[in-house]
Amino acid sequence: MIDISVIIVNWNTKKLTVECIESIYSYQEKLNLEIIVVDNDSSDDSVAVLRRKFPKIKLVENEQNLGFAKANNIGIKMSRGKYLALINSDIKIINPALPLLFKFMESEENIGISGPAVFNQDMTYQCSCRKMPTIWNNLIEATGIHNYLKRTTLFSGEFYTFDKLKLSKDVEILSGCFWFIRRSALEKVGMLDENFFFYGEDKDFCVRFRMGGYRVTYLPTAKVIHYGGASSSLSPAKFNKHLLQAQTQFNRKYFSSYKFLSLFLIYLLTHSIRFFLFSILYTFLNKNKKELASQKIRVSYQSVLWLVQNSYS
Repeated sequence: MIDISVIIVNWNTKKLTVECIESIYSYQEKLNLEIIVVDNDSSDDSVAVLRRKFPKIKLVENEQNLGFAKANNIGIKMSRGKYLALINSDIKIINPALPLLFKFMESEENIGISGPAVFNQDMTYQCSCRKMPTIWNNLIEATGIHNYLKRTTLFSGEFYTFDKLKLSKDVEILSGCFWFIRRSALEKVGMLDENFFFYGEDKDFCVRFRMGGYRVTYLPTAKVIHYGGASSSLSPAKFNKHLLQAQTQFNRKYFSSYKFLSLFLIYLLTHSIRFFLFSILYTFLNKNKKELASQKIRVSYQSVLWLVQNSYS
């Protein structure tokens, strides 16, 4: 019997994927694990390095980048574990997270998905738990108020406040950077929705588990580092377009026409404001900061353009 099937999707993150797998083995304890890496047609030598360093893992070589959801589904279909751990390639486990999550899920049969506490590289807290999108919390994020009042429930946007996450807690959405999934629940709820190429699948998946009667639970005693943006940083404008597309898909799938339109207009307002602000700031920045501002201007401009082009689709 395989206790846990660990599934990692890799796209040009060779070094981080190696570090991720090494950290898994470091805290394996007595669990019987299988590790499945699904490579999304990396252009670096990820496949060769992973084969050489970890000959016992299962390695899938896709001939194109199939996206996060579809690649994970490929790994899920190959897996045999009682539980599945879907882990981003830029995750590093820093304590016995998998054994702790395994024991937790064994004792709580109505939990479908659980997830660990997530930290940035400097060990500051990274909020991995979110609330469902609402007009209010999206307006709060559009104005940037949540950056200054993140510890207040009313003004924290889609994020849970840190004070609410000191103990194990049922949440609405767990970040897809690290999911610990009960196979029997997955068989009832179904696989990841492959219409989501990159982003959005975390909200969709957690909603479907909760609609299926399963709890989605955060376990802070399990701890990992999430470097964040390892793949998306390679092409920020492209991945921001994927984010907007995912947000639009999710809102259309679950919300009324009125709420969908309201959220769509908030996204348009947000990126329009960012475009004008960064364009103004650009003239006052020194040479070192101009490049970053220029990138943000391009991302904001392309976001506005995409939203206008897709306003009636």
